[in-house]
Amino acid sequence: MSEIDQEIEDAVQLLASLLRNFFAFLLLKRKVLTMSAELDAKISALQAAVSRDTVVEQSAITLLAGLKTQLDAAIAAAAAAGATPEELQALTDLSATLDSNATGLSEAGAANTPAAAGP
Repeated sequence: MSEIDQEIEDAVQLLASLLRNFFAFLLLKRKVLTMSAELDAKISALQAAVSRDTVVEQSAITLLAGLKTQLDAAIAAAAAAGATPEELQALTDLSATLDSNATGLSEAGAANTPAAAGP
């Protein structure tokens, strides 16, 4: 084989190697893009779940606060009608428990919510 033939053969081998590497790169790029799309979908699903949980949590806090307000109004009305503090103690304790539960739920939500990332 002549020197020119050898150089052509080497060039062909180099080109074949470059083409194999290029196709391997394209396959890898496709896998990365697929994984990126899957990750984006999972992040979106997670964001939706967190949003639903936040709505449920806020609804529970609002419900507890509303129940406490109604219970406090009933306690005040009963006291105005002549009920003694001893007679109302169980209801007063329940009102305090509702307040504590709403506060605890709110604090737990705040403690488990990461701070917003800065720009």
